[in-house]
Formats: sequence, C-alpha cells, structure tokens
Amino acid sequence: MLLRKRWTQEQVVLLEQLYVDGSVSWEQLAQVLGHSQLSIRSKASKVGLHRPHPTRCQERWTAEQVALLKQLYVDENVPWMDIEQRIGRSRSAIDSKASDLGLSRSHPNKHRADRKYFKIINSQMKAYLLGLIAADGSVSNDIRYVISLGLQRRDRILLERVASEIAPRIPITEYQNAYYICISSKEMARDLAGYGVVPRKSAIFGWPHALPNEFAIPFILGYFDGDGSLFQRVEGRRKSWQWELLGCYDFLVTAKQHIEYQSQVVINGPSRDHKDKHPYLYRIYSGNQQTIRRIDQILNASGLGLPRKHFG
Repeated sequence: MLLRKRWTQEQVVLLEQLYVDGSVSWEQLAQVLGHSQLSIRSKASKVGLHRPHPTRCQERWTAEQVALLKQLYVDENVPWMDIEQRIGRSRSAIDSKASDLGLSRSHPNKHRADRKYFKIINSQMKAYLLGLIAADGSVSNDIRYVISLGLQRRDRILLERVASEIAPRIPITEYQNAYYICISSKEMARDLAGYGVVPRKSAIFGWPHALPNEFAIPFILGYFDGDGSLFQRVEGRRKSWQWELLGCYDFLVTAKQHIEYQSQVVINGPSRDHKDKHPYLYRIYSGNQQTIRRIDQILNASGLGLPRKHFG
C-alpha cells in the first residue's frame, strides 16, 4: 500500500500564495511544492482555494506571438504541437486568443478537399458540378457539415471526376447499388447555401441567382445529368426521343427561359409530375425531335455531360 506524502505547514502557506497566481504554471507548482498536480488540486480544494482561468492571468501576448498565431492557427496542416512550441502557450490559451481575434481552424484535411471550391463559380466545370450537386447531392448540418453525392453504379466515372476535382483523396463508397462520396466542410456547405443548395432543398430549390448568367447552361447540364432524362419511346413501330427535366416550379421556369433563349426552341411546361406523391415536383419536356436535338446540342457544347444522356 502506497502512503500519501504529507503536506507540511510551510507547503500549505506556499500553496496559498502560489495557487491563486495564474502566472505560476502547474509544472512550477509541482516543483516548488513537491506534490503531484492531483495532490495540489485536492489540497487546494480542502483549504478553499480557487485558481483563476489561466488565460486571464498569463503575461500579455507579444506582437510576435500574435503574428505567429495568425499565420499558424488557420493552417490545418500545421500540427498543434508545433503551434504550442513555437508560440509558447498552451492549447487552451491559444484557442482563447484565436477566438478573441476571430480566427478559425479547420479540421485536418486528410482528403485534400478544396474547401473554397464553390466560393466563386468562375468556370464551366464548377458550374456543372454545382448543378449536379443541386440535383443529386445533399447537405447536412445536424451534427457536422457534410456534403454528400450519390450516383448510380453505371455513373461511377462521373463520381470519380467530382472527387478528383474537389477532393482527390476522398474515398468512394458503395451502398445499395449506388456509389457515394461525403465531404465534411462547413465552409463548402456555407458557399453552397449561397446558391440555394441547403438541407432539405428538394421541395424549395429555386434558381441560384448568384450564378453568373454565362455559366447558366453548364449548370443546367449538371442538373440535367442528375434529374433529367433523354430516352426513346416506342409506339407500335415508331420510336421517338423524349427529353425532360424535373425540379421545383420556380427553378424550372428560369431554366426553361435560359434553354429556350440559347437554343431558340419552345419547351413544354412546367407541369406537375406525380402530384399525389410529390406535390412540389414539376417537369419541363419535349417530344419534338428537332427541338430535342437542338437542346442536346446547346447543353452539351462544353463536353462535360454524361455520354448516355445525349446523342453523342
């Protein structure tokens, strides 16, 4: 059985002097008093001593420490141990100071996700992927911010394209005959929200007016690859193509305007689609063969779309 080391009266006096001084570290207390941190806490509690929050009593931050904090704290690739050693402060003190300065630190970026990818839509590829996520993706902020995208097995190549563009090391997982990627990023979720891609968007998604008009067509193409279809109908011996795009009413009204303006054709709708099951779901469509070929030509001018969804 181990015997606890007794406290001398001299040690208690020192404890009363040093414990309430937040500038004295725990290591210094243990060294001067000759007791463990646990023993010091226990004795302090018994004699009614309270130790102030360390960040309120530590010496002032120097300009050099603040500059280092601003440089290192926001870089998730710099380990915490390096930050503590270079600044000379504890993690709690660093977090507190960073909060005062309005700094934020991302979680480790092991999948090399480009968290600022959707900050500014300035390319056809970004607009296309925004449309694809708007149609087939989802955003969750229940516990943490997660952007998910699931596609059919036959479209895995498209999911690989998304991964290589946004998060090269993200794993592609399989579940119930489909493939998925999930990216955790509060910043990306916030940027997507600026374009209307928010949690439970299926019944409310409208046209993303923040999107520059020059990228409207590649955006619609991405959305079409998610929630559109091009297929052949057979009526007796006659085969004909059918084109349609599903979505909320307000979204389809603007999408239709862009397509008709660019292709100089007329599209039917929006009209309700399965109003009993999905009262918010509408469609725009065409069965005119020349109209469909013109739409297909305009939408696929960028070459980004799924081959199986256009004439090729």
